Amino acid sequence: MRAGHAHDRRSRWGLIGCILAVVLGGVTVGATPVTTISPNVAALYVGEQQVIEGTVTAAERDGATVRLRLGMRPHELTVSLIIGLLSNFPPEPEHFYAARTVRVVGTVRSFRGATEMVIRDPADIQIVGAPPPGEAHLEPAAETEVQQLKQKVQQLEQRVHELETPRPPDQPR
Repeated sequence: MRAGHAHDRRSRWGLIGCILAVVLGGVTVGATPVTTISPNVAALYVGEQQVIEGTVTAAERDGATVRLRLGMRPHELTVSLIIGLLSNFPPEPEHFYAARTVRVVGTVRSFRGATEMVIRDPADIQIVGAPPPGEAHLEPAAETEVQQLKQKVQQLEQRVHELETPRPPDQPR
């Protein structure tokens, strides 16, 4: 075997190893991290750009800001979505992202003792899968809203059924 041929083979395997490391999340590329971290350890990375993956355990809207809570207290991360006039976030992101596993990219900050990440671009947050059954729960207020909506749907279905049921002409609806 020629020396040049052996060198080419080693270079090829080295390149393949680097590609595998990047794909599998073992290294960082440039300033953008490829590995994901848990929301519960995000406070260790304040001031750094990170990719964080976790389940949204609570979601709420405050004007043009939607706050998604990832992880469990006391080490949770708040992801604040800034909803601008021209932003392309899904309608009602507080409901869209609730109880789903998301991956967010941004700079980890500390604000009034809480760990947070501010997202202005919908490209910086993506859904990566459904949460395992029983792992993520909505806040009680959100669960109450869901129950109220279910009751309203039942009432509407009952009213439609009443309107569709034939009645004798002398009976009012």
